[in-house]
Amino acid sequence: MPNLYFYAGSTNPELYELQNELIDPERKIEKVMEEFCDFEGSVIVDVGAGSGFHSHMYASTASMVYAVEPDSGMLKQLKARQARDFRSNFCVLKGFAEDLPLKSDLADIVHARLAYFFGPPMKYTESCEEGIEEVKRV
Repeated sequence: MPNLYFYAGSTNPELYELQNELIDPERKIEKVMEEFCDFEGSVIVDVGAGSGFHSHMYASTASMVYAVEPDSGMLKQLKARQARDFRSNFCVLKGFAEDLPLKSDLADIVHARLAYFFGPPMKYTESCEEGIEEVKRV
């Protein structure tokens, strides 16, 4: 199994943005999500936030968004996005899905679009239970 924490998008911001745009250009996924979850006034945690493509967008309606990302290259992009378009309700955090740096029962919604939940940091496992348990905790 490849180590997906070292995602190619971390060294190629333009490619990563294009990938995000092409996956769902009409934002159908967000529209379906909003049918089930009220983003307005919610606390949202974006696990594996990448460059903040989605989480930064959610900050326009949420009361607070925590963008959690383990990869240093993606964190750099995430911080650059926040610097370009500052949102006071947007918090960037370094962390892994299986060890979220957040208190319990914090979130109303947890988003993980392209996140990879692969057990202990930087190790290979065959399951994603540790990340899912953390999401349930938060």
